[in-house]
Amino acid sequence: VRIASVALAAGGAVIVVVFLLARETQAFESVAESSLTLRRIATLGPDDRSVRSRWTSTRMGLQGFADRPVLGWGPENYTVAYDSRLTERGAVDSSLLTFDQAHNRVIEEMVTTGALGLAAYLAIWLVMAWVLARRIRDLPPDAQLFAMLIGSALAGYFVQNLLLFDTPATVVQLLLLMGFVLYLETTPAETAFGQGRAHDGPGPGGLERLGGLEGPVKAGAAVVGGVAMLVLLYFAVIGPLSGSRETVGALDENRSGTERLRSLQASIDAAPWLAVYPLRFTLTGLNVKWADLTALERQATFEVAMGEGEAALESEPREWRLHLALARIYQRASPDDDATLALAREHTDRASEAAPGRIEVLELRAAQHFHEGDAEAALRVIDEYVERNEEYLDENPRIGRRLAAVRREIEEKQ
Repeated sequence: VRIASVALAAGGAVIVVVFLLARETQAFESVAESSLTLRRIATLGPDDRSVRSRWTSTRMGLQGFADRPVLGWGPENYTVAYDSRLTERGAVDSSLLTFDQAHNRVIEEMVTTGALGLAAYLAIWLVMAWVLARRIRDLPPDAQLFAMLIGSALAGYFVQNLLLFDTPATVVQLLLLMGFVLYLETTPAETAFGQGRAHDGPGPGGLERLGGLEGPVKAGAAVVGGVAMLVLLYFAVIGPLSGSRETVGALDENRSGTERLRSLQASIDAAPWLAVYPLRFTLTGLNVKWADLTALERQATFEVAMGEGEAALESEPREWRLHLALARIYQRASPDDDATLALAREHTDRASEAAPGRIEVLELRAAQHFHEGDAEAALRVIDEYVERNEEYLDENPRIGRRLAAVRREIEEKQ
């Protein structure tokens, strides 16, 4: 087994080296034409945009961790830390993408849960490694090989998570592997894998092992646990599932504005603690379709922004993308209302503070100047950005074309 393992590892290393040396040859290019994987290998390197953007993500994450090193920015708030530190060059490199995940689990834990969360996360892996190393020697030979296989799978999972992030599908794999380690730790070596044990039924259940607790106490504990599970089931499963189903209807561009707003409200009612994303996406979609909305639908959209949108920001005040969506709605609704335009300015400023390097925020600032009647200032915002980043925009003409289109639109409406 040792010889086979070394041979496989060495063979993998040789294959990697051969690919690196041969990827610029004519023969490799011919083969790569029929394989997406080989084409990706051929372009992989420090100048590859995906590599550069991930390096930017890592660098921004480390800076975000330095800002809040103890408790971090909060779970699922990586994007807040990332965009607060994103530079204009980094925005060009990321091709308008927002990294709502770090694509590196260790960096993710550092940024969102701080040093305490990172220590807890790494402790799980260290304990699993310690259990495997300690218990493998006590197992029979065939069980040893299986335990080594599980250890290898865990190591592979940890390494791949240095480049990706957890998803529902991959987490199931992790939980199964962790479950095996727990089994290994809690089962005597002589009885593990069925060795030396007659399978005569399950052992004592959890309540029987509590020991010393009388019937009423056990019953009370069962009731409390059952209620807690039902509450958790609703908040973690039923509410989000119902809300996500309604969100699909809210995002359907083929439906009327009234129907979309009705689905949005149902989504919020089902899971108000997860309302930010449905609000942001729906308001953004309605803003795009603003010209197709009736006067009543525009008024209803404005009222949702004023009510649900502002309320959502109380829980996530630095969510610049929601500030962006609200500002655009207020800009649309502002021609006859100076107070609404002032609201748009407030959210524009807050979005600029939370994500100063984002190109979307740059466009929002230009639009705000235009709606305030200062087209020259709007054009100046774009021109100064292009002048500062001309070198980088040459590398990514897509963004340059987008800004040129925004400039033409302002000039045509001027």
